[in-house]
Amino acid sequence: MTRMSPEDSGPTDVESPVDSPRLSTGAVVVYFDPEPAGPDSFCRASATGPEIIDPRTHDWWAPVTRPDGTVDLLPSILVVSIT
Repeated sequence: MTRMSPEDSGPTDVESPVDSPRLSTGAVVVYFDPEPAGPDSFCRASATGPEIIDPRTHDWWAPVTRPDGTVDLLPSILVVSIT
């Protein structure tokens, strides 16, 4: 997937493996937590399905279950890796 600027209809040249996610149920998502409640700034979660892509901005979100059982949508900007 190539990122697109919201105001531009043409693709930019910014592309990386995280820009082209291939989430599947059970994949491990490592993400940055900007406001950690604990000592860790980087956390792991399990993907609950494929990525959700915003049709207007082309940003994507990762549906995950955190280790404490909470369900969340992580914005791609916080995702460090997917395994």
